[in-house]
This record gives sequence, structure tokens and C-alpha cells, in this order.
Amino acid sequence: MFVMIGLSIAIGISCGVGVIGLIWLHRGNQGVNSFLPAEHLIGSYGVVDIPFADRHPGKVRVNIGDSVLNLRAFAYTSEQFELGDGAFVVAVEDNCVFVVSRDSLQSLAPIDCNGDDIDPLLRDLI
Repeated sequence: MFVMIGLSIAIGISCGVGVIGLIWLHRGNQGVNSFLPAEHLIGSYGVVDIPFADRHPGKVRVNIGDSVLNLRAFAYTSEQFELGDGAFVVAVEDNCVFVVSRDSLQSLAPIDCNGDDIDPLLRDLI
């Protein structure tokens, strides 16, 4: 009986080590990093989840690649955001984002007939 228990434990440990070894071989030197730099957030669009105004925080849902982030948000200007409004991230500070509305974004970008004066980061968004 002790032999069967010892054999079961040995088989379980060897199977676990084998699976870990296969995962390690398959993954190779690939590193896992869940840190998202602020540069990836600036210039992205989000949708307001919790309404907010100038000095009162709310929440914005932003899609970055395959990730969906719910971020604490403040209005960059004295705007008021309602549930479902579109928001454009213009700054990140202390785990909070500062956003402007789509309407104010269009008034911020100078436009001429050819579109040459438009900031390249904003050209696709207008």
C-alpha cells in the first residue's frame, strides 16, 4: 500500500514537472509585462462610464490593443461629461487621465484647406 502511495506521488510530481517544462520550452525567453506606459494612453479614445466635470473625477473606459482599461478621469477643460460621451485622452498624471470631448478636440486643431497645419497625431482623428 505504501508503495502505491509513493508511486502515485512520484507520478504526480513527474507529470507536474513535465508540464512546467513544456510551458517553459514553449514560452522561451518571452517576458510578461503588464505595465502600460503613459505614452500608450495619450491620444486614445475612451467612453465615459461614470459622469464627471471639471474638478470632480469620473471613469473612462479605454481600449488599448487587447486590453480594456477603466481609468479615473478628469476634464482637461471646464467641460462636463455624461455617460456614454466620447473622450480623448490628452494627459496622464498619477494614475489619472485628463480628457477633452470630441467637439473640443476639433476646435483645438487648426485646419487649412490642405490639412497641412494639423498635428499628425490629430489628423486621423478629425
